[in-house]
Amino acid sequence: MMKKIFSFLCLVSLLILAACKDEDPKPASLVALFEISDDVISRGESVTFTDASTGAPTGWEWTFEGGDPASSTDQNPAAITYANSGTYDVTLTVTKGDASNTFIFTNAILVDPLEEASSFDEVGEIELTGGTGAAEISAFDPLTMKLFVVNNGEDNSNPAIDVVDLSDPTTPVYVESIDISGYGGAVN
Repeated sequence: MMKKIFSFLCLVSLLILAACKDEDPKPASLVALFEISDDVISRGESVTFTDASTGAPTGWEWTFEGGDPASSTDQNPAAITYANSGTYDVTLTVTKGDASNTFIFTNAILVDPLEEASSFDEVGEIELTGGTGAAEISAFDPLTMKLFVVNNGEDNSNPAIDVVDLSDPTTPVYVESIDISGYGGAVN
């Protein structure tokens, strides 16, 4: 009798284990992610990218806008050099079998053009709406490379904020002028 009870308990245990057993566990989702050694650099400096993707990818395809080299299939590309000022996107596509995932990091790298300038000879000139009269720099946005200049106008009667694009500091580009006469603004 004891042998039958033991056999019965073994059979029940096996059935319970079989019923509780999961099918193949779901693999971690394939998600492209990465880390950047430095996201604000000077012209001519290099950046290292480190894969931080999930799901154990087996293939990597990197694209470095403005970088040299411009692409890589290394898991962790090193020494990507940026020669020109501006902001640049980085794209990583990871694959595993038939699955793939892409991550586009917009404005991932900021190459600061002003840090490298050693003299004003490297910076171009531009005539603003107020001519060559008094003006003062109010703000600079390093992400968009825009310079905002408060300008009284030629006869001090037309105060405005002139917006200048310094993406290439050797050839500044006038973007627009914002009238501030209604706000009492002017150069001191």
